[in-house]
Amino acid sequence: FKMDANITTRFTSQWASMAIIGTIIFLFLSRRYKSLTNTVMSYVGVGFLVGGFAAFTIAAFGQVRPLVTVGLIFLGIGLGIWNVGTTGLMMDMSPGGRAGTFLGFWTLVVTFARGGGVSTAGILRDLGLNLTGSSPIAYGICFLMGTIGLVVSMYMLRQANIKAFKSEQVRLDSATVLVGA
Repeated sequence: FKMDANITTRFTSQWASMAIIGTIIFLFLSRRYKSLTNTVMSYVGVGFLVGGFAAFTIAAFGQVRPLVTVGLIFLGIGLGIWNVGTTGLMMDMSPGGRAGTFLGFWTLVVTFARGGGVSTAGILRDLGLNLTGSSPIAYGICFLMGTIGLVVSMYMLRQANIKAFKSEQVRLDSATVLVGA
């Protein structure tokens, strides 16, 4: 879009502000409505992220500048909801007394995943630009791949079963007690 740096440098503050708003709203709503489980919130958060990346994809391929703002809003809200849901989901699925350790691992994994995503997007953008000579197509390819990755994540998230995990933990804890006795 050939935007000046004074415009693009505001993007982080825009999506980060929306992430804070999304976090606060969904923390409040999750305390009020028991149907908003950590799994549901994670799924909704990724859904918003898919919407954001889809908006970026369409904005890039179609050169529709207003969709960048829509994408930033969806990205921020999605990250806020996703943070609430997945952090709670990680704690739900941590063995008893080890949530702190798993939170550390979770932070490490998320950091590596984000770094890998940024690096891969840079490589894809450069490849797309070299192959097509078009910045819009190169960026569109990056965002399309991100959208596809998030859709795959939604599918994988549907496989999370906290009840089965907890019943397995109870079974393992019972077996440990019996062996130790």
